[in-house]
Amino acid sequence: MVASNPGSRHFAKDLQLLAVAVLCFIATLFFGGCVKERAGVSEGPAYVCETLSALPKDVSKPMAVNFGNKATLLGVTVKNTSSEALTITYYWKLTGNLGLYDRVYVHFTDRDNNILFQGDHDLCGNRSYEDLKGKIIMETSRIRIPQTVKGKETTMKVGLFAPTLQGYPRVKIESAGGTAIDNMSAVIETLRF
Repeated sequence: MVASNPGSRHFAKDLQLLAVAVLCFIATLFFGGCVKERAGVSEGPAYVCETLSALPKDVSKPMAVNFGNKATLLGVTVKNTSSEALTITYYWKLTGNLGLYDRVYVHFTDRDNNILFQGDHDLCGNRSYEDLKGKIIMETSRIRIPQTVKGKETTMKVGLFAPTLQGYPRVKIESAGGTAIDNMSAVIETLRF
């Protein structure tokens, strides 16, 4: 009789989570496109991260959402670049080390809070805290709008979570500076496609 090792079950679960994350990443590259896009959607990279010395004055939705004293979401600009895609720019400032909570979830939900589509990504491509501290992080991503949401109203919500921990725990919002919050998410805006 072989005794079961409780640690090996956790390792197997972690390995499964890693496999799912790798498959999601490959699907994002394949379907999200880092090369030539289908007609109607602009060409160029699907995601870019830069650092700035100051917050630009043209941020369409300035805010100050404090995620667990780890990062502050300073603003978001959402643009409908075509009928098939959104271009979203996020402005962050790290206020502490993210640790394992280094993934941004971007959920587009219906009125019943069901997720219709997502734009999750690693905060600034997992660049180190030392490289990013004291700077404004500007992330720009292009997200495809699924045909299934055409004509529907959706609410965009943003937060931080730990993709490698069981249950994908989210970072608690310490303060929101007037921005609406919902279940540890900053409510960015309601959109109709």
